[in-house]
Amino acid sequence: MSERNDLPYISVTSLNTLIKYKLEGEADLRGLYVKGEISNWKTYRSGVFFDLKDENGSVISCLLWGNYASRLSFLPKDGDEVIAFGNITVYAARGRYSLQVFTLELFGLGASLLALENLKKKLAKDGLFDQARKRKIPSMPSTIGIIVGRNSAAESDLRRNILRRWPLTKILFFYAQVQGLDAPKSIIMALNKAEECEIDTLIVARGGGSSEDL
Repeated sequence: MSERNDLPYISVTSLNTLIKYKLEGEADLRGLYVKGEISNWKTYRSGVFFDLKDENGSVISCLLWGNYASRLSFLPKDGDEVIAFGNITVYAARGRYSLQVFTLELFGLGASLLALENLKKKLAKDGLFDQARKRKIPSMPSTIGIIVGRNSAAESDLRRNILRRWPLTKILFFYAQVQGLDAPKSIIMALNKAEECEIDTLIVARGGGSSEDL
């Protein structure tokens, strides 16, 4: 058999690099929401590696770096049905592609309730529900701070009820976005503003709407 060194070949490295360039540059493979069941969940110092599988037996490898894993609202485990948001990424040295995950959400309303329970357990473990840490609420507050959505039903209800019960009480409103992805950052900013004022009681309120909007 004769040697054919004149064929227009490329190296494995070049091929894998080309595949990486093509896949990671494809708009349809970025910003994906993928539903599947978690399996082989493994946590390392750098992050988490796991698989997502579906009812057809299809599997995709996933990676979740530590800075994103620390922001999750629940503790994932094998068997959880989730929706993962991320981009396709290629490890060129091995010719492998995977889903680089930025966020994970449990699937369905029951999953949302489970996520809330997991969050409560985490906060309780951190001691945030410890009765010894709770401060007594003043019976006659002089100044009440309220973090609430601007022009919301909660704002008007609180104003009316506070003035009815304590007509001499001063009310300070700190407006924030109280639902959606930007709510935590907005509420923290409002808390920082409230901390600069002399307030003896602080209320963080949200009224109306569905639980899915939180």
